[in-house]
Amino acid sequence: MDGAAEIKKIMDKFRGNAPKQFNNTDIAKTEDFLEQTATTADGVEKLTTPPSNVLKYILADDSWFAVRPSGTEPKIKFYIATVGESEADAKEKNCKYRSRNQCFCRLKTRGWDKKSLASQLFF
Repeated sequence: MDGAAEIKKIMDKFRGNAPKQFNNTDIAKTEDFLEQTATTADGVEKLTTPPSNVLKYILADDSWFAVRPSGTEPKIKFYIATVGESEADAKEKNCKYRSRNQCFCRLKTRGWDKKSLASQLFF
C-alpha cells in the first residue's frame, strides 16, 4: 500500500471509530473539519470553518489533540495541547500524551499489523 492510501486508511479509521477516551480522560467533543461537524453527548453542531481533513478531539479537562495528514509528505501529524491545574500538571500530561504518540510511531516503523489503530492509541 502506498503512503497516501495508508494515510487515508488511518484518517478513515479515526473518523469512523472515534475514540471515547485518551489516557483515561473522556473526550468531550469531536470536531471533524472535513464533515464540518462538532459532536458532543448532547448532539451534533455545524462548524462554519472551511472544510479540511482535520480531526480535533477536546478532552473533558479542555486539553485537546488534532490529527491531520501532511499536505507535503506521506505522514500523519498529531498536535497536542494540554491544560492542567498548574504548569507542572500540564507538562506532565503533555509528556504522557507525547509518549502515547511516540509508541504509535514506533509500532508503525516496526511493521505493526494495524489491526486496530484506535484501540492501540486510545483504549
